[in-house]
Amino acid sequence: MDDEKYIWEHKIKNCYELFDLIDGRGEIKKIHKKCIFRGIKKESYPLCPKSLRNDGADLNEAISPMETFPYVVSKEIIRECSIPEEDLEKYGGEYYLRTNKYYETPKDLGFDDITLNRLQIKKECNVLMKFINRADKSGLKININKDIRDLIDYSDFYYPEDCWPRESFYEIIGLAQHYGMPTRFLDWSYNYKSSIYFAVSDILNYKDKDYKEADGILWAFNYKLFYPFNHKNNRTGEKFKLRFYRPEYYSNPNLTAQKGFFTFIINDLYNKDEKSFDDIIIDDFKKNNDNNFSGEPLTRSHGLTDSDIPEGEKIFYKFIIPSKLKPKLLKKIYEDDYSEEFLFPGYNGVSNSVKNKVILDELLMK
Repeated sequence: MDDEKYIWEHKIKNCYELFDLIDGRGEIKKIHKKCIFRGIKKESYPLCPKSLRNDGADLNEAISPMETFPYVVSKEIIRECSIPEEDLEKYGGEYYLRTNKYYETPKDLGFDDITLNRLQIKKECNVLMKFINRADKSGLKININKDIRDLIDYSDFYYPEDCWPRESFYEIIGLAQHYGMPTRFLDWSYNYKSSIYFAVSDILNYKDKDYKEADGILWAFNYKLFYPFNHKNNRTGEKFKLRFYRPEYYSNPNLTAQKGFFTFIINDLYNKDEKSFDDIIIDDFKKNNDNNFSGEPLTRSHGLTDSDIPEGEKIFYKFIIPSKLKPKLLKKIYEDDYSEEFLFPGYNGVSNSVKNKVILDELLMK
């Protein structure tokens, strides 16, 4: 497989093998200090941010069917489709119609790719502004500047001018992402044991009628290779779409405990990346190797080629965790003090830890 030069994939045979591999006692070099980690409970789940998963289904869960979104229509379409004036809204010299979260329109006009991408961004903004509004009204700390605060009561016609997300939104998107909102951020951890917890803890739901056993994944991303090229190529000055963001830990005890870190792909207003994160990064390695790119800003996620990968290293490490090993691996994580009272500081974390350790013991006795 051509991707083998970028991804090292291995199905672990026992709990201790996973720790040995990460610490460099095995087929690969030590990776725990050069990689960030992400645990996924089902092998079938792609490495994809929540707002772009499942054809937008996860994003739509946070949007009411009664909410509508404005989109620009040209005067030619207005004439050709005989759209009555009372159905139109005028703002900033443009005419707008409205669609719902499913992109249904009164005239069944359909959309070009540019409009669809703008509507995707609009929906992401909508969810984010609702999070900001309700958190702010609840007296919670919201780290936003005046421009974003001015949008709280009137963001209906807001579109970023160049790309999404803009830098001023990074901190609040990170906060919303951490608390379950669908965003374009992909959350990782500096701490692989925290990530293992999220890859295996689904077994605690084994009594639920919808629960199905599944292999998990621990992803490791060799992110430090890309740091010299974060934001732009130091050699050419060209901007890249791959971004890293470490949010403020001080006001978020969960994030502090879990050692959270975010990656995301900046999108211009004309392109939407729906591929998985690993596919985007690997595809751009291949384009860079072949010089197969347009040279325009924001056309690639990074500027690296195969020659930039140190000998014996990979870009991604994919550890497949068999479902039968999940209970023993969770027990090992608990023994290392990576249980709920540590990962979710507070009374809820303590309460869940007490209950979940009983469930785990029941599983181990089966």
